[in-house]
Amino acid sequence: MTVTNPTPDKYYTLSTPTTPPKLLSSSSSRDPTLTPATEASPHNRVYFTTTLNPGYFRIHTRALGNDYSLGFIREGGEKKTMRWFGSGSYKDQYWRLDAWSDGTVRLSDWYHGEEAHLDVSKNGEGLVVEKGDKATHIGIRKAYTE
Repeated sequence: MTVTNPTPDKYYTLSTPTTPPKLLSSSSSRDPTLTPATEASPHNRVYFTTTLNPGYFRIHTRALGNDYSLGFIREGGEKKTMRWFGSGSYKDQYWRLDAWSDGTVRLSDWYHGEEAHLDVSKNGEGLVVEKGDKATHIGIRKAYTE
């Protein structure tokens, strides 16, 4: 794995390798969702900002802006609910991007460690962070400027 730095002033689509592909998206409820790739919206236009930890970034959507980042909210002392919540210097919102030999870039969060990746749930409708090299990982597949 090689750490990848996202390009400033670029939006990315973070998609599944499934057919048809789905895009990582925000929602008005601030729950992370997967939307069909055919439904382009500010909610699935993702960009990254730097953090205090070199090699880690915050994930934002154009719809929610810099004020919200993807991360994990504590419930009963455990970080287990993935949400778009208020941006800050919270390691629960820190993500690294790793380039893999298959040409994709996978996302790992600080809390779960670099051996776990943002992935699609077994039913294909939700998001999870799981360890291992799975074919269903969410990855960067397109970068563009708007």
